[in-house]
Amino acid sequence: MLRWFMPVLGVVAIVAPACSGSDGASGSGGSSGSAGTGGAATGGASAARGGRSAVSGGAGPGSAGQGGNASGAAAGEGGASCALAGQGTIVVQVSGLPTGVAADIALDGPDPKSVTKTQTYTAVGAGSYSLTASRVFDADPIVRTVFEPRLTEDSFCLDSAETHTVKVVYTAIPSSNKLWTPNGPGGKAPLLGFAAADLSASGAPDANVAADGPVGNVIAFDRDGNAWSRGSTAADPALVRFPAADLGASGAKAWDAGINLPSIPCIPAIRELAFDLEGNLWVSACGGQALRVDAADLTPSSAAVDVTAAATLSGLTDNEDLAFDAAGNLWLADSGTLVRFDRARLSTSDSAAADYTIVPRDSADTQDLAANFLAFDSAGNLWGADFAGNSVFEIAKADLGHTGSRTVVAHVSIVIGVAALFNRPAFDDGGALWLSLSAGHFGALSPTQLRVSSSAGDATTPAVVLASGDVGYANDIAFFPAAVGLPLYHSLP
Repeated sequence: MLRWFMPVLGVVAIVAPACSGSDGASGSGGSSGSAGTGGAATGGASAARGGRSAVSGGAGPGSAGQGGNASGAAAGEGGASCALAGQGTIVVQVSGLPTGVAADIALDGPDPKSVTKTQTYTAVGAGSYSLTASRVFDADPIVRTVFEPRLTEDSFCLDSAETHTVKVVYTAIPSSNKLWTPNGPGGKAPLLGFAAADLSASGAPDANVAADGPVGNVIAFDRDGNAWSRGSTAADPALVRFPAADLGASGAKAWDAGINLPSIPCIPAIRELAFDLEGNLWVSACGGQALRVDAADLTPSSAAVDVTAAATLSGLTDNEDLAFDAAGNLWLADSGTLVRFDRARLSTSDSAAADYTIVPRDSADTQDLAANFLAFDSAGNLWGADFAGNSVFEIAKADLGHTGSRTVVAHVSIVIGVAALFNRPAFDDGGALWLSLSAGHFGALSPTQLRVSSSAGDATTPAVVLASGDVGYANDIAFFPAAVGLPLYHSLP
């Protein structure tokens, strides 16, 4: 069924420069050494003895902890001294984090430290130090803020009696702490972001971000918070990426990566997108196929590039949404059924039938359900959205591990008590399931509501219903980052 509403955890590291020379003295190496091959002129400089190289970047033979040789001293005559005897002081200055959010910094060297806030370390051993800073997150019941670290120097070597200051500046990734939906006909802009603070109760919030660009009706985030979609017209690339840095404010947006997939011969070419757990982007496409675009091909480009799919699964009938479980198996909604292709089959093209097919039934076992859109919860249960039936349903994890073909009665099936035009739903950090509803509306079923089945005669009204004048028709719902524990590439940490 086609919809016609169109429109690695971050880690930053400082690598300490090699300490070269002899017994703490400055280097006196050969005149022709390079930064990558430099070593002590005396040949035996270890991390406990060398002087600091005057040329940065050399991690080859002769680097800290490895013996050098007389022919390759990068430091040259009179390299800067890094005395490894004695003690000094290291000051780590941390900024940019709100109260209650701890930094995640590892200081490695003679006196290693784990740093969570601005800290002064006195009487630490002199020598070569490296610093690694990782992303951190606040706590939010709906969607968290991701803070990215930036280190203000590349390297340092602590001399005896020296006080050395290192600064780590955290900034929020602009696309985080928001619910995102591509916007169908009408409304303010093709891509809308709603702040988490406006999502806790029913109301009529304005979009926090209204992004105007060639965004189609699907969305998938990578681990860095960049938003991927399909191009909105035939003149646009098949796949487009909008960088996270541009998603903090409203206005015109341009893609920074554009990919065409010549192997898709039909239109509309792309039905849905999903990242696998390795960061490859999978495309549910017309023509009964699903294609893998390797992570290595998802690079920024000033002009659209043609990419050959690394693998294609064919033999599908009317495939729509797709999702990956925690084991890396690929699930698709295909002609109303749920089909699974095992992870071992995803490395190469394959035209064979799926490993497992589920024909879903409602929880009362009175009628078949149609799976059009998919979402896994943190417990590993698979939820489907039935567009025509105005319902969502849960297939328990215990029913997902078989092979062949089975009719499976849903553990829970819920008929929605308001008009809805479903697209892909998404779980938030509190366990609520967010859905596109009728024109101008989207909302959420609470965790409590998700445990109770309902029927057309006793339908369930979502606990939160938002009516925004900025929304024409909400399409896919997505959060960055995805909730903790979900089998999504952008579920952080």
